[in-house]
Amino acid sequence: MKKIVFCLCLLLMCLTLPCYAAKKSTEVEPIKNVAGEQATAAVKELQEQLIAALRESSIYTPVEKDDSSKPAYKLSCTITDVALYDPKSNREKVTALIRKGLGHENNPDGTPVPPEEREAAKQELKDISASTNGVKLVVEARLFDASANHNVLTKNFTSDKVGTSSEKAVYNVCQNMAKNILQAMETAAVPEEAPSDTPKSETPEEAQQPVAAESKGNFRGIIGDIGGDNLYIDQGSASGLKVGEVLEVFRISGDVTINGKVVGKKELKIGKAKVVEVLSEYAVCVVLSRTEDIKVNDVVKRLVK
Repeated sequence: MKKIVFCLCLLLMCLTLPCYAAKKSTEVEPIKNVAGEQATAAVKELQEQLIAALRESSIYTPVEKDDSSKPAYKLSCTITDVALYDPKSNREKVTALIRKGLGHENNPDGTPVPPEEREAAKQELKDISASTNGVKLVVEARLFDASANHNVLTKNFTSDKVGTSSEKAVYNVCQNMAKNILQAMETAAVPEEAPSDTPKSETPEEAQQPVAAESKGNFRGIIGDIGGDNLYIDQGSASGLKVGEVLEVFRISGDVTINGKVVGKKELKIGKAKVVEVLSEYAVCVVLSRTEDIKVNDVVKRLVK
């Protein structure tokens, strides 16, 4: 009887070992944060939740950064936005307070925020934070395949969760975010089909990307966020943007008035930016040149020559 049990255990080990060996080793790089102070609590929590999700995955397994074996994949995430709110309060008001107190130096219309208003916004935000139990989190995730030397996943994720406290809400939204990212990773891990003579059908993302000739037309977008030299604009693949295009950056400097009627906006050219990534809902540009600081709500344009 003991011999039978031993043989069964040995057989079970033999069946499970190949599955374990086939799991793709993945290093979770330190979470980047371009969302400011309000994202501090989410950075560590999301890092832990991503590692926990990988441990539970049937495809991926986490590895330490100093592991002697080179990981097959690297997962890097950037927290691009966090909104803390009290579900009983006005969410738009809280978002405006975060932007004024902790965010950009200017108001959306370009006028400077007076120091006293900034301090008042910070104080009001602190008062609201005591009862905050809702969190909206936006993360950009990239999965890099070391063997193929390219990204197999680049996607923007949004999660909105509540909890019995602000700490619990952060935990809930990070746990949900990690699960969503892992699901996308596992989809990306599906083996590629062997090449055949049949033309490859386009993926939904590829179908949305216009060919280069179709991208040459007037284009106008607004800078919604800034991280270092990265500009995040409010136009994505549907706008016809292509990686490598150079856009001109303009500042709205006032109204154009003709015969007493406002007919447009004055625009002052302040720089150039190159498109480095185009996603479904937004695009990322890097600053090539500038004559003054580029700010949120500045305009990017492609001009037909």
